[in-house]
Amino acid sequence: MSESESALRARAQTLFAKGKLLRSVPLRSVAGSGQGLACVLCGELIHDTEAEIDVYFLPRPFEPYFFHPTCYTLWFNESFAAR
Repeated sequence: MSESESALRARAQTLFAKGKLLRSVPLRSVAGSGQGLACVLCGELIHDTEAEIDVYFLPRPFEPYFFHPTCYTLWFNESFAAR
């Protein structure tokens, strides 16, 4: 993950506005090793040497969003900062 925190915050706001990133409370979250998939926030791959957080939402509980731990924390803070 190479983007600065301010750039990631701006990206999160853009993704929220486009409906590509949700602000809702997840159904569940699971942490594990990266699977080589792209992080929904920064867009970079989450390698198997890195931690990955899979976040599941209703109404599609079988289609997780994948995050780096730092990206997950930023998403969480941005999602619920206005509440």
